[in-house]
Amino acid sequence: MRRSTAQGFTLIELLVVIAIIAILAALLLPALSGAKKKGKGAECINNQKQIGIAFRLWANDNEEKFPWAVDAAKGGSLNSGDWTDHYRVASNELVTPKVVFCPTDKQKVVGTLWNTLDGDRHISFFVGLDADESKPQTVLAGDRNVYDASAGITDLKWNDAVIGSVQAKWDNMLHENSGYIVLSDGSVQHTTSQQLQDQIVSALNTSLAVGTNATVTFSLPRGVQ
Repeated sequence: MRRSTAQGFTLIELLVVIAIIAILAALLLPALSGAKKKGKGAECINNQKQIGIAFRLWANDNEEKFPWAVDAAKGGSLNSGDWTDHYRVASNELVTPKVVFCPTDKQKVVGTLWNTLDGDRHISFFVGLDADESKPQTVLAGDRNVYDASAGITDLKWNDAVIGSVQAKWDNMLHENSGYIVLSDGSVQHTTSQQLQDQIVSALNTSLAVGTNATVTFSLPRGVQ
């Protein structure tokens, strides 16, 4: 009677299998990482779209003005003393404070209650203080990872005197040296640093063309001052 003998893998075969698994992992991990980043980017786009819609709805009920153009005594955020009110006063339109958080922002956490929301801890997006609903290409809000050493720290401000030297840039904090902005018409754009500069210059030129105050101000999120 012949006895069957079960044979296992040899050491060489095991090493070959391990090598194949390692190669497959090396090929798949970057793709999975890229897919995860795209997913977070899509969520950030969706959040900014909701912000754009919410601010436009709020403006429709407040003489076509955004919160920072309406005095706090009249339900807006102008002169409120708490930067977070720029978003808080539109809580009915925004519905949930989770909307003001970008999932790629590792320095912030998701806020859950409007009354405890804090710009330092929960908000990932600046507001454009010179946004105008009648000028659809002005910047209404955007990712906070924007800077310009010559324009300020908490409020980045440009005027017609610097049209030829706007140096606004995105750092790599949120979207790898790029960022999303939402315009006054509610559309969201993904921009490089150069495209952001072009957008600011375009907004300044538009204001000059119609004879209004030519300024662009990005007010970065912060807590009570």
